[in-house]
Amino acid sequence: IAVVNANAEPASIGLDLSGAVPSGAAQVWRIAGEDPDLYNDAKNADVRIEDAGMIELRDTLEVPAYSASIFVVPAER
Repeated sequence: IAVVNANAEPASIGLDLSGAVPSGAAQVWRIAGEDPDLYNDAKNADVRIEDAGMIELRDTLEVPAYSASIFVVPAER
């Protein structure tokens, strides 16, 4: 699951996994920062992909301001 929050405030995103059966916690990878104009170039590496840890899935996903988050959800077949 990928979520982009281009707003200056954190957001709660509704989650409906109808038809899917998660089999454990989700791994979260995130790119985020306080300044939406940050970028990487040959001299600067201001933007990084960070391991944001594991979360138990609920009815909502919480995402920080100015972020792109990837939630890797293990599922039963």
